[in-house]
Amino acid sequence: MYLKSLSIKNYRKYGEKVQVINFAHSKWPEIPKDEDETEKINITEEYISKSSSLIVGKNNSGKSTIVKLLNTLQNSKSGSRSVFKYTDFNLKTLSDWYHENIDNKSEEEIESIDQSYFPKLEFQLILGIDDGNDLISSFEDILVVSGIKTVETQENQDIAEVTIDIKYEVADEKSFKEELIKLKKVIQKQIISKIKISYIKKRFNIDNF
Repeated sequence: MYLKSLSIKNYRKYGEKVQVINFAHSKWPEIPKDEDETEKINITEEYISKSSSLIVGKNNSGKSTIVKLLNTLQNSKSGSRSVFKYTDFNLKTLSDWYHENIDNKSEEEIESIDQSYFPKLEFQLILGIDDGNDLISSFEDILVVSGIKTVETQENQDIAEVTIDIKYEVADEKSFKEELIKLKKVIQKQIISKIKISYIKKRFNIDNF
C-alpha cells in the first residue's frame, strides 16, 4: 500500500483552489533477464526516481505544512474534534467568507445561513494497493472511503485504488452562528470607537490620544 496523491483545499497557505501533491509509485518494475546492462541501469534509476518522494521548494513554500498534515491525518480517527485550529484554515478564505456572509448582514440573515456554506477543510487521499496482503480494514478509522477501483499500470498489472475523502467542518451549527453574531458586534464596537477617536483628533487637532 502506498500514497499516490494528496489533495488540499482551504488548509493554511492552500486556498479555495484544490492543490494536488503527487507521490511516488512503490512497485518495482519487472526487468527482463535478457535486458542489457545499460537498460537495466536506466530502469533502476527510473524506479528509484518514482519510488522516492522528495518535497522540494523555497522557504515558506509549504513543505513542512504537507508533512505535518499527513502526520495529523494519519493519527486522527473518524469523528475526532479539535484536530485542527482556526489558524489551520486559509486566512484569506476565512476573511473573504466573513465579508461575503457576515459583514453588513443582519442577525436574521446570519442565522439563516445554510451549514453547507460554512468554512471547511477538505482533503482527499488516493492510495494504491499493489500487495495481496494489504487489508481494507486498515481504513476503519478514516472518515469516508468513497470508492475503490482498479487501474492499469504501465507494467500492465492491475492495482486497486482507494479514494478517501476527508472533511473537517462545523459540528455545532447553532453555537457557530451565535459566535459569529457576537464577533460581529465586537467588531462593530471597535469600528465605532475608532471613528470617534479619529473625529476627536481632527476636531481638537490632537496627535496623541
